[in-house]
Amino acid sequence: MTGNWKPDSRLMLGLPHRIWGMIFLFALIVGVGIYLYRNLEKSFNFSFFLAGSLLLMGFYLLPTRMHERYMLPAIAFLAITAAINRNLKTVYWGFTITSLLNVLWVFFYYLTMKETNSWFSGINSLVENGGRTLIVLANMWLFGDLMGYLAGRSPNEVETQKPNPFFERIKKLPLPRFDFYEPWDKWDWRILFGIASLFFLVGLWRLGIPNEKIFDEVYHARTAIEYIQGINPYEWTHPPLAKLIVAVGIMVFGANGFGWRITSLLFGALSLLVFYALSRKTFGSKRIATIATSLLALDGVFFVQSRVAMTNIYVLFFILLAAYGLISYLKEQKEGFLLIVGVGLGGALASRWSAMYAWGSMMAILGAFWLFVLRPQWSAFRSSFWMLRCLVYFLGIPLLLYALSYIPYLQQGHVWREVLDMQKNMWGYHANLHASHSYASPWWQWPLMIRPTWYYFHDWKNGTLSGIDCIGNPAIWWLGVPAIGFLLYWLKRGFTWNSLFVVAMALGLYLPWAVQPRPLVFMHYMFEAIPFMVLAIAFIVDWLWEREKKIAVSYLVLVACLFLFFYPMLTAFPMTWEFYRLHIWMPTWV
Repeated sequence: MTGNWKPDSRLMLGLPHRIWGMIFLFALIVGVGIYLYRNLEKSFNFSFFLAGSLLLMGFYLLPTRMHERYMLPAIAFLAITAAINRNLKTVYWGFTITSLLNVLWVFFYYLTMKETNSWFSGINSLVENGGRTLIVLANMWLFGDLMGYLAGRSPNEVETQKPNPFFERIKKLPLPRFDFYEPWDKWDWRILFGIASLFFLVGLWRLGIPNEKIFDEVYHARTAIEYIQGINPYEWTHPPLAKLIVAVGIMVFGANGFGWRITSLLFGALSLLVFYALSRKTFGSKRIATIATSLLALDGVFFVQSRVAMTNIYVLFFILLAAYGLISYLKEQKEGFLLIVGVGLGGALASRWSAMYAWGSMMAILGAFWLFVLRPQWSAFRSSFWMLRCLVYFLGIPLLLYALSYIPYLQQGHVWREVLDMQKNMWGYHANLHASHSYASPWWQWPLMIRPTWYYFHDWKNGTLSGIDCIGNPAIWWLGVPAIGFLLYWLKRGFTWNSLFVVAMALGLYLPWAVQPRPLVFMHYMFEAIPFMVLAIAFIVDWLWEREKKIAVSYLVLVACLFLFFYPMLTAFPMTWEFYRLHIWMPTWV
């Protein structure tokens, strides 16, 4: 309260700070000792762990020269105390949050010293100019609540919590039907091809504008042209399959904006076809599949990635194909679906290494399915033989397709040794890429869309501008993580494999970005997780459809309106500066 990094020899009421700290700590030890003497036999567990929490918390809060990490043992004891008396969970979470803020401040403080012009400087200033005082006041309030037990509050008198009306109402809501299955009919084909065809036709308009390479097209479209010309490829930091597919469009339509983007649009439409089948197989509902596919088609990032010559849309298509094979196997246990998984993973890995997150997630899901469903029914021999076949599906086929994608490179006169060296160099490049970029964004910002990426921006100097902003539909991206949270809650109430599949795929394609080695990352890297978050949203919208239809319909209308609202920023359509500013909801969106 009197300042951080200040000498503790300063006087307060005639005594140095460090002496006051020792006096307060000694008083706490005496008080805890008296409390234990009086109450240990009455409620041993609570008294014992409360005493530990208070002593460790006091050791951090009261003396001087304490580091932020000294709070951690106190929180560990407080977690057990709160488990015994759940009325302390507010105190537990309060200290957890203030401890987190204290540690974050240290990171921001030292980062600010290194990067004086970074956004960390603003956070550090905010904490210094008031945040620290609020944290200290919160800690004193929470500590005082704990001290109340020393003053005579009985744990038994407050053991029963007053129920929260909101959560009690949530608990009473009926569980959705996870086991529903509606037979596939002709309307599925009409809906499936209708959405994909409409998406393709809308995407065709102005596809070749701008007729120049934008963002990573300067690498990927250029490399596709070089493969056609037989030139040693300029860009080698991603596997070649996606660029070879881009080359097909260039061979048909020429080396222009339309030519190097048309196959991306085609694979965007194909992704919608596969996603409808995936959604239909996952939850068995025509309505859920229709809602989910429509939502994905109306997402800004999906639309933009389907209209640029980058690798992301190809990876997504193959991941969705592999996911369809996996959920089909979980539903029907027909091994042919595992072949689809292998082909899908092979195509994804041969396009971009980020597909390894999907590979690991699917392996984990299938492993859990074997452990809890298949293994109890099978003999050891059958399980062993099945695992050997899975090595073919999950390792052999993907590696084969990955190797085959380098054949055009080998035809230029290169040898396999160079291909192997390229893989090593590829890892070194991504793990040690310390370049800066104005649109870089850490992984935790992505669901909030704090820093979307402008792929193209041009001021026409006549009061208008054009741009392509890879920004998601706010009604989809801002609800993605909460929707996964709802599925997790329903999983807790009633386990089902289809909901586990959606949650595991969404989190498995997103959270690894928090620990991967590459420092330079962008918001659109979350793109591969979005379809599974969309599927969770569609499931909830369908659930609301049966109970609050107006809310469900209003949400779908909102999604469509937001797509139309942001459409000019997704397609480089000329707009006035006034219209542009209407879309800049955050200062970081410029």
